[in-house]
Amino acid sequence: TMPFVFGVPTTLDALHDMIAMHASTGADASLIIQRIHATNSVRLNHKNKEKMQNFYDVLLRRFVAVGDAVFSSGSGGPDLERYEQLNSLTKTLYAMSQDSPECAGSVWNRRLGVFQQAVSKRLRDVEINSLGDACEGEFSAWPSTGMLLLMRALPHIFPSTDRRHAVVTPALLLLGQILAQTPVKTRCDVTKGLFCAALMMEYTKGAKRFPPEAIAFLASAMRLYADDVES
Repeated sequence: TMPFVFGVPTTLDALHDMIAMHASTGADASLIIQRIHATNSVRLNHKNKEKMQNFYDVLLRRFVAVGDAVFSSGSGGPDLERYEQLNSLTKTLYAMSQDSPECAGSVWNRRLGVFQQAVSKRLRDVEINSLGDACEGEFSAWPSTGMLLLMRALPHIFPSTDRRHAVVTPALLLLGQILAQTPVKTRCDVTKGLFCAALMMEYTKGAKRFPPEAIAFLASAMRLYADDVES
């Protein structure tokens, strides 16, 4: 049987080991994560703050891993239900953000910094790996599906209607950089670009702002396919 009380895993590997030991389905994995939060919440004991802040980052990385698995293998059927796992993770991240907003914001800012560094590295690498005509297996500078899905969850965790927000604003700037600087070489790149553009619009519509990078990308995508039709 599954224990009701779990310790707080300090790494993503430790969490995966815990899930492998006690879970047989995706729902079980989600329940383990919920119980870790429930029995170690900062609201129960302020001394849990440091370990739960670390666990928050573990959950962000878990979210990206599950999101990447969705791209490579789909939902996984009724046993894995990866989409439901992502929904459950979003709810847990939201609850933990309510427990300690400053800690959650700090973790998100660090993770966004890691994402930004990864984007910059991929932009440099794509120049080195550029071979001219795009091909199906060509290196792409666009972020992984897991990262993009995590960015999609962000406005469900923090308010996106504020004119400036400690987490949402840096995320918006990162999306703008991705759209403005990342080359499009495949249909998959176009899909990810459209997804990023839609995210920027979602981030800004509540505050009634205008995302120029999103509009510019949409216009470029339309011209790209218009050229195909004309030719």
